Amino acid sequence: SLPVSISYILSGLLYLAVQERKLEKKIQREQAKLKHNEEKRRQQLEKRKLDARNVVKLGDTILTWTKEEDRQILKTCQMIHPRSKAFAALARTLPGRSAKLIKDRHETLLELMKKATKRKAKQLEKRQKQDSDDKRHPEQPAISDGLNPPHTRQ
Repeated sequence: SLPVSISYILSGLLYLAVQERKLEKKIQREQAKLKHNEEKRRQQLEKRKLDARNVVKLGDTILTWTKEEDRQILKTCQMIHPRSKAFAALARTLPGRSAKLIKDRHETLLELMKKATKRKAKQLEKRQKQDSDDKRHPEQPAISDGLNPPHTRQ
C-alpha cells in the first residue's frame, strides 16, 4: 500500500507542476497583452499630442512642430518684424529647422490663427443671436388659478 500511495502523490505532484506551468504561460500571455495594449494606448496619446496642424509633409519627409517651437516663432516675429534676418536668427536657435521652414511655419500659424478667430467670431455671433431671440420670446409662465399649483391642476 505504501508504493501505491507514493505513486498517487507523485502523479498528483506531476499534475500540479503541469498546471502551474500552464498558469505561468497564461500569466505571461496576459502580461504581454497588457504591455501591448499599454503601448498602443501610449501611441494613441502621442498621436493626439501631435495635432494634424503640427505635421507638415514635404514629399517623403514629415516634419512635426512642437507648441514650444510655435510659441518661439510667434513671439520672435511679434517682437521683430518677420524678415529673413528674423527667420535666420530663429533657425540658429531651433536645431534642424531652416529659415525657409520657419518662414513657412510662421505663415501657416498666421492662417490657423485667422481661421480660429473667424470661427470664434461666428460662435459669438450665434450665441448673441440666440440670447436676443430668448429675450424676445421668453417662456410663458404657468398660469395658476390661485387655489392649486399648476402641476396639480386637472
